[in-house]
Formats: sequence, C-alpha cells, structure tokens
Amino acid sequence: MKVFAHGQGDGAKAVNYEIDPKRKGREESPPEVLRGDPEIVRKVIGSTDRKWKYTSGVLSWAPEDKVSPETEKKIMEDFEKTAFAGMEPDQYSVLWVRHSHAGHHEMHFIIPRTELTQDKAMNACPPGWQKQYDVWRDLWNERMEWARPDDPKRARVAQPGKEIQFDSKNKRAELKQQITDYLAQGISKGVYQNRDDLIEGMEKAGFSIPRKGKKYITLESSQDGQRIRMKGGIYAASWRADKQIERAGELTVAGNGGSRADRISRLERELEEVRRSRAEYNQKRYGRTTAKAEKEAVRNFGLSLEAKFTGKFPIRFAASHSVGLHNRILRLENKRESRRISENQHTNSKPEEEYKQIYSMEDQRLPDRETKISGLPQG
Repeated sequence: MKVFAHGQGDGAKAVNYEIDPKRKGREESPPEVLRGDPEIVRKVIGSTDRKWKYTSGVLSWAPEDKVSPETEKKIMEDFEKTAFAGMEPDQYSVLWVRHSHAGHHEMHFIIPRTELTQDKAMNACPPGWQKQYDVWRDLWNERMEWARPDDPKRARVAQPGKEIQFDSKNKRAELKQQITDYLAQGISKGVYQNRDDLIEGMEKAGFSIPRKGKKYITLESSQDGQRIRMKGGIYAASWRADKQIERAGELTVAGNGGSRADRISRLERELEEVRRSRAEYNQKRYGRTTAKAEKEAVRNFGLSLEAKFTGKFPIRFAASHSVGLHNRILRLENKRESRRISENQHTNSKPEEEYKQIYSMEDQRLPDRETKISGLPQG
C-alpha cells in the first residue's frame, strides 16, 4: 500500500489520471471503475476551499498474485471498515479504480478529505498512516499468502543507485527502511555475511561511513553530506548472517514470527485495536446524535427530490451514499451563491451608509439647531 503526496487542486487531474483509458500503455488494459462515481467525487473535492482536498493511493500486488472480483469487493469493504471506522456510509466518499496495464494488479483509491454531513476536514490517511494500515496490509497478505514487499526471500535484487535515494524529499524513517530492505535482499542472496560486507555494500551504493559503534553505523551521503544512524540488528558489530539470516525480526521485516496461524491471530487482534481507536476518534469528531441524524435524513430527502427533478445532474443510486453526495454539492453551491449575493449587497450599500454618516456628523456640528422634544409644541 502506498499513499501519494498529492492532495491539492480541484481533483480533476487526479480523477482523470485514474480513469483515462487513452494514456500510453492502457490501450489493451484500460482502467475499470470498481466503486464510486468519478464525476461526483471530482465535484466533492472541488466543493471545498481548504488547501488539502483529497487523499489518493494504491494497493499493489506482485505479478504472481491473483485477485478475483469477489476478493476486490471484500478488500474495498474491509479497507473502508478500517479507514472510516465509526462512520456511516453517507459521511464519506471514495473512488476505487482497477489498473492492470503494468503487468500486475493494482487498486487505486481517491478519498475527498471532507466529512460530507458536517463539511469538516477529514484525512483518512494522516501522517504516520503506515502504523495502522500496515497491520491491515499484513493481515491480508498472511490470509491470502500473497507476496510481501518487505520479505527478502521474495524480493528481487535491487540496483543501489536506483533504489536508494538520499535526499530531503525522503522521510528519515522511510529512508531507513529502504536501506534495510535493500541490504536484506543482499543477505537473502548470500552477498553479505557480516557487518563489514554490509559497509562495503553501502560504500558501493554511494555512502561513506564516518562512524561505527558496537551496535550502530552512521551513513553519510556523498551528495550533500546528510547523515543517518542505523542501529541494532544487522548493523551491530557482532551480526553474522549464518546465525541470524532466518530471524526476520533482525531484518526489520514485518509479519514474521511463529506459525502462520499465530501471525494471523496476532494481526487480527492488532487490527481490532486499530479500528477501535479510529472509531473512537471519528465518533468524537464526526459523530451525530440520533435527533440530529433524523433531522438530517428528512432534510436530505427533500433535497434529493429537488436534485432529481430540478437539479442539473440526475441522482445516481450506484452506491448507498450517492444521494448524500448530490445533496452536499447542492448545499455548497447554494451557500456559495448566497455568500456572493450577500457580498454584492454589502458592497452596494456602502455609499449610502457613508452618506448617512456624513449627514449625522454635520447635524452634530450645528450649535444653533433646536432639539425637538416629543409631546411639546415647537416654535
């Protein structure tokens, strides 16, 4: 699973990229929408004035892995059960698109970063999302026995200059994992037998080693001098491949330890806790009382009739929350129109208000002006 860094703009480019069948390489295997309405999702993204408007990402499989349509449906439902734990279907929107042109199975997703019923900011994959979603990913990989991207026994040999990028765009934690995964591949192929071999491999990859300790080494980029410390496991001076190559935990490779049934059981417990935590947060931030929910349902029903018979776009019932999406678009468009009218009225009334203030000031400067008292004859 990968979450892209994009998320600004009106969403048209992101949606078009996912569904465009005319892009190079897609002629024989065009994208296929699995769930959601591209046009509605684009409009929901474009309806907010916030800087960050959507989250996009991809679930990707190895070429040998097979994913059936039935499995795709279960994956989407289980993903949404995790991402939107504690929320109702009419509170969020998501677009799922299958890609297969690259020679392996991919499921792309786009999620507007807006809670639909209250118009609050919502980020389904906030910074540090890996901590929660990796549990979900690992559980599916274990259940289906799919190839894991972090398994050195199933990873291909990497090219150091292409696979390891030491620059400011990489987050430190991600870079550490990238370096370790690269070295793990070499260990699984028998290239590295001890720490000295690892250091030699890092030097060939473009790093220098300014410091070494009993339990760590420090890498320095030859490009800009940035440093990063790698600690424990294979970076300890005492590490030997013949003793620890089968101990996947030393390679910081997730999902190992115990039997497959034990790993699945452990991951299920961890995922249950992840969902409980996410549900608690989502209910606190986006939860609705019963009375409010009923009132909203009645209001949505009236708006849905208006959208169906007088709106520019017909209501589509492809998903259970599509009516709510149409209602949200209509409400925001009406709100924007009302705001523009109000601003115009305020602008037009300014000269009149200024004249009134001037006249009032002139009246106050007249010393001989008589004060009229109600109920008494004047003159």
